[in-house]
Amino acid sequence: MLVVGELDDVVLGFAWAEPSPLLPQADDDRVVVVRLIHTDAEARGVGIGEAMIELIMERFRAEGVSKFDAIVSPGHRNAKNFFESQGFKARRITMNLDDDPPPRTTLPGGMTKARAVRGARP
Repeated sequence: MLVVGELDDVVLGFAWAEPSPLLPQADDDRVVVVRLIHTDAEARGVGIGEAMIELIMERFRAEGVSKFDAIVSPGHRNAKNFFESQGFKARRITMNLDDDPPPRTTLPGGMTKARAVRGARP
């Protein structure tokens, strides 16, 4: 669902949210994930973001959804504070790894850093 926030017929923000299934043991329950939200800097603090979140939640609640998540990147304290002001609570941290391995380090004596070996015992 894509919504826009307007003030005096001028678009000053947008939000995108979509439903996502939970684990199979959740009895087909869904969570709506707010993936993006933006309000022009000059228009913040006048209720546009709140109105967009309210509309998203109202529409999905009408479909029986009662669980909502929001994606907030690390360091985006304003976004975190915004969602907390709407009743959201942090409940997990997603860890990320860029799978481009760093160069191998050689230690004195030609040894390399420790490695895991399947089935090895001390």
